Amino acid sequence: MLVAVAGAIVGLILAIALYQRYGSPDYQPQVVHFELAGDHATVRFEVFKPSGRPGVCHVRARNRAGAEVGAADVPVPAGKRVTVTYTLTTTGPPVSAEVTACRAPS
Repeated sequence: MLVAVAGAIVGLILAIALYQRYGSPDYQPQVVHFELAGDHATVRFEVFKPSGRPGVCHVRARNRAGAEVGAADVPVPAGKRVTVTYTLTTTGPPVSAEVTACRAPS
């Protein structure tokens, strides 16, 4: 019984931490376009926010092996539908770029 309660508490703490890190479903990002170069990735994405408040989106790039070669938290201005273009510097040639999550600024 004690093990079950401890497991539930750990699960709750993990869920809260993941929600804070990876964002709210109220912020819906969508990549519109990305261009890749040897040392950077330029990503254009739209964010739909019902509240219209500013936000922060996590952008990352991966290499051919799937390893992360660049990541950044990108500020998103206020507005219900906002388009952002961001150039992410990478440590090696990227093959993909994505917006993993958006959230309200801390």
